[in-house]
Amino acid sequence: MKTRHFLLAIAAGLSSFGVCAEQDISLDLDSITIQVIYISMPGGPAGLGNSTIRKVCMDGQAYLLLTSPNGIVGLSASFKNGKPEQCTLLAPTNN
Repeated sequence: MKTRHFLLAIAAGLSSFGVCAEQDISLDLDSITIQVIYISMPGGPAGLGNSTIRKVCMDGQAYLLLTSPNGIVGLSASFKNGKPEQCTLLAPTNN
Protein backbone atom coordinates (compact mmCIF):
# COMPACT_ATOMS: atom_id res chain seq x y z
CA MET A 1 0.00 0.00 0.00
CA LYS A 2 2.85 2.39 0.83
CA THR A 3 4.43 1.68 -2.58
CA ARG A 4 1.21 2.61 -4.37
CA HIS A 5 0.96 5.93 -2.51
CA PHE A 6 4.65 6.62 -3.20
CA LEU A 7 4.18 6.01 -6.94
CA LEU A 8 1.07 8.21 -7.00
CA ALA A 9 2.99 10.99 -5.25
CA ILE A 10 5.81 10.74 -7.81
CA ALA A 11 3.32 10.81 -10.71
CA ALA A 12 1.55 13.83 -9.20
CA GLY A 13 4.87 15.61 -8.72
CA LEU A 14 6.02 14.92 -12.27
CA SER A 15 2.66 15.98 -13.64
CA SER A 16 2.87 19.30 -11.79
CA PHE A 17 6.23 19.98 -13.47
CA GLY A 18 4.76 19.19 -16.88
CA VAL A 19 6.71 15.93 -17.35
CA CYS A 20 3.59 13.82 -17.82
CA ALA A 21 1.50 16.59 -19.35
CA GLU A 22 3.09 16.44 -22.83
CA GLN A 23 0.78 15.70 -25.73
CA ASP A 24 1.17 12.49 -27.68
CA ILE A 25 2.99 12.97 -30.98
CA SER A 26 3.24 10.77 -34.03
CA LEU A 27 6.54 10.45 -35.91
CA ASP A 28 7.35 8.72 -39.18
CA LEU A 29 10.19 6.27 -38.48
CA ASP A 30 11.93 6.99 -41.78
CA SER A 31 11.94 10.74 -41.15
CA ILE A 32 13.72 10.43 -37.77
CA THR A 33 16.20 7.67 -38.75
CA ILE A 34 19.87 8.71 -38.77
CA GLN A 35 21.53 5.33 -39.42
CA VAL A 36 20.40 1.74 -40.05
CA ILE A 37 22.34 -1.45 -39.23
CA TYR A 38 21.01 -4.79 -40.49
CA ILE A 39 21.84 -7.90 -38.45
CA SER A 40 21.43 -11.47 -39.65
CA MET A 41 21.71 -14.18 -36.98
CA PRO A 42 20.81 -17.55 -38.50
CA GLY A 43 19.88 -19.90 -35.70
CA GLY A 44 19.83 -17.00 -33.22
CA PRO A 45 17.25 -16.43 -30.48
CA ALA A 46 13.64 -16.92 -31.54
CA GLY A 47 12.24 -13.81 -33.18
CA LEU A 48 15.65 -12.17 -33.62
CA GLY A 49 16.88 -14.05 -36.70
CA ASN A 50 16.93 -10.91 -38.83
CA SER A 51 17.03 -7.72 -36.80
CA THR A 52 17.59 -4.07 -37.48
CA ILE A 53 19.16 -1.45 -35.24
CA ARG A 54 18.08 2.07 -36.13
CA LYS A 55 19.67 5.16 -34.69
CA VAL A 56 16.85 7.65 -34.47
CA CYS A 57 16.68 11.29 -33.40
CA MET A 58 13.85 12.35 -31.10
CA ASP A 59 13.76 15.69 -29.34
CA GLY A 60 17.50 16.32 -29.83
CA GLN A 61 18.57 12.98 -28.32
CA ALA A 62 19.81 9.95 -30.30
CA TYR A 63 18.28 6.56 -29.46
CA LEU A 64 19.00 3.01 -30.63
CA LEU A 65 15.83 1.19 -31.66
CA LEU A 66 16.05 -2.61 -32.05
CA THR A 67 13.42 -4.08 -34.34
CA SER A 68 12.74 -7.61 -35.46
CA PRO A 69 10.19 -9.11 -37.85
CA ASN A 70 7.86 -9.22 -34.82
CA GLY A 71 8.07 -5.46 -34.19
CA ILE A 72 10.04 -3.19 -31.87
CA VAL A 73 11.85 -5.15 -29.16
CA GLY A 74 14.09 -2.56 -27.51
CA LEU A 75 14.93 1.12 -27.10
CA SER A 76 18.05 2.61 -25.52
CA ALA A 77 19.72 5.99 -25.41
CA SER A 78 22.71 6.24 -27.74
CA PHE A 79 26.04 7.20 -26.19
CA LYS A 80 29.11 8.72 -27.85
CA ASN A 81 32.40 9.12 -25.95
CA GLY A 82 30.63 8.12 -22.73
CA LYS A 83 27.97 10.84 -22.96
CA PRO A 84 24.39 10.80 -24.27
CA GLU A 85 24.55 11.50 -28.00
CA GLN A 86 22.86 14.69 -29.13
CA CYS A 87 21.44 14.95 -32.65
CA THR A 88 19.66 17.21 -35.07
CA LEU A 89 17.56 16.23 -38.04
CA LEU A 90 18.38 17.91 -41.30
CA ALA A 91 15.49 19.30 -43.29
CA PRO A 92 14.84 17.31 -46.48
CA THR A 93 16.28 18.84 -49.62
CA ASN A 94 14.39 19.19 -52.89
CA ASN A 95 16.66 18.09 -55.74
